[in-house]
Amino acid sequence: MFLGAAAKEVIVAAPLMAFLHEWIFGRERPGEILRRSKVLYGGLLLGLVFLLAMVAGGGTSAKAYAGQDQYTGLQYLANQPPALLHYLRLALVPYGLSFDYGWPSDGLYGWPWPRAGLVIASALPLAAAFLAALWGAWRRRAWSFPVLGFFAVLAPTSSIIPLWCVAAEQRMYLPLAFLAALFVCGLFALVRRLSGDARPVFGAFAILALVLGGSTFVRNSAYATELSIWADTVRKLPGNSRAWTNLGKALYYAGRKEEARAALTRAVALKPDLPAARRDLGALLAELGDLPAGLAQLEKAHELTPKAPDIPRVTGEVLLKEGKSAEAVGYFLEALRLDPSYRDARRGLGAAYLASGLAAKAVAEFRRLADEDPSDTDARVNLAVALFVKGDPGGAEAALSEAHRRDPASDRAAMALAELYEKEGRRADAEALYREVLHMHPGHPGALEHLSLLMTR
Repeated sequence: MFLGAAAKEVIVAAPLMAFLHEWIFGRERPGEILRRSKVLYGGLLLGLVFLLAMVAGGGTSAKAYAGQDQYTGLQYLANQPPALLHYLRLALVPYGLSFDYGWPSDGLYGWPWPRAGLVIASALPLAAAFLAALWGAWRRRAWSFPVLGFFAVLAPTSSIIPLWCVAAEQRMYLPLAFLAALFVCGLFALVRRLSGDARPVFGAFAILALVLGGSTFVRNSAYATELSIWADTVRKLPGNSRAWTNLGKALYYAGRKEEARAALTRAVALKPDLPAARRDLGALLAELGDLPAGLAQLEKAHELTPKAPDIPRVTGEVLLKEGKSAEAVGYFLEALRLDPSYRDARRGLGAAYLASGLAAKAVAEFRRLADEDPSDTDARVNLAVALFVKGDPGGAEAALSEAHRRDPASDRAAMALAELYEKEGRRADAEALYREVLHMHPGHPGALEHLSLLMTR
């Protein structure tokens, strides 16, 4: 229970399901069950307390956000009946599966207030099934166990506690086991009762298993790459702005920047108040040469989420790449004001200081990064560069030696130290490090070039 509580909040259903199993499939009274298994239920209760303490410590809030949409627990709950019926439809006919349905940020179910008729029509059959299962459990009917299991396992993610996304298929993975058991056992019992011979069921299940196995194989191809899964999502749901945003990222990392710009532009057009789409589009536009348009997008993203530190950090990186290091400093400082522990922002601030000729300030930022995380090799290498620019080659050598000692597999640390040795005239030490890099990374272009120059001198 403790391991489950630390991994997945859905474990909260375990004590209830354990008790229901003993009640439905046994003959003891509730008090007798608890007395006989007091160690089991005591441990489960302690695990539940541990879980509640974790949630109370900041794991869940009273409100959740998707883009600029804000919704309370009651609004989240009102959207769940259509989502649950959607899950059930997919369980029976797994066609039209999508990685992200775009709920709720793209306005499904009349966001933010769901259409009352749809909610009521969806809630009625679910409520009837739940009440029937409660009656069945009271009467110790076996079929009630998987039905209640379905509702109990879905309850933590599909009830009153708002999560960032109203509906997600992965929430059905575990509840589907209950439905599969109910379907198989129910069909088997029905056929045997009607015909007295249940052997045809085995043949039907064998054919069904082959069909479902084949469809699973085909569906898994969509998960081959990040690009393929998001392309599949926008093909099925072209109105999903989150999917277009993530497709834009995948296209960018695949080197298809113009297509990435088109995808991110589509995301912004679908949902103008989606900060992530504007942030990524702004950075890409600047990289493609349209700095004013890129900064305009980043400014709008910051207006939408003024407390998000990643947007000023990205803006600072854009300005730094464009040679506007003095302006970049202000944005990195803003990101650190919003989140003083934001290491990427502090790294950017150090680089901006260094590019602005403020080597002493750059040394302070990189030293802080290295002190806070001694395993951060890049921070130590950057510290060494800043120290060298400041006029402290001895300090630079010490920082690089420490980086190489802590991370001997880092070619960046080894190459930087070797180049420093070259500048100091320590040819043998430099040659040894270049050979070390080539041993770890055969064909390393930088090491080959430097080593060949050393050998020709």
